[in-house]
Amino acid sequence: MSITEHRYRSGDFSDQITGVVVNNSTQEISGVSVDAALYDKDNKLITMAGAGFADVSTLPPGDNSAFSINILGVQDIDHYTLFPSGTP
Repeated sequence: MSITEHRYRSGDFSDQITGVVVNNSTQEISGVSVDAALYDKDNKLITMAGAGFADVSTLPPGDNSAFSINILGVQDIDHYTLFPSGTP
């Protein structure tokens, strides 16, 4: 699985990472989720945020789905890394 698009949005009460996860395998994937590692400007891990779930419960081969991760109470985020997962 891979992430083809993603965007970080700052909000008044929480932040959010949204994007699109793609099933680039040959098997249907269920329980699709995306976790995020959040880093500060010094590239130090602040925390792991997740799990952001896909909008669908199963993702057929070659298909994609939107996802979102809500981030509450985390400050000084400079960048992040996304980790998609699921069960074949």
